[in-house]
Amino acid sequence: MDKAKILALASRIAYAIKTVGSIPSGHIYAQVMGETDLETYNTILGVLKSAKMISIAPSHMIKWIGPK
Repeated sequence: MDKAKILALASRIAYAIKTVGSIPSGHIYAQVMGETDLETYNTILGVLKSAKMISIAPSHMIKWIGPK
């Protein structure tokens, strides 16, 4: 997957999380698993978490904490 596609996917994932507020990680991955592998998905989540846009609970619940 090229960088532009990864960036577009990361943007879609961030938008989805922001829209719903919080969601189980598996629900998001189920929607994108046809487009990417688990390693890339987890990398995207890691970047969003490092940027303090999301938090991830031990139960894999993702919550939007970034700007509104």
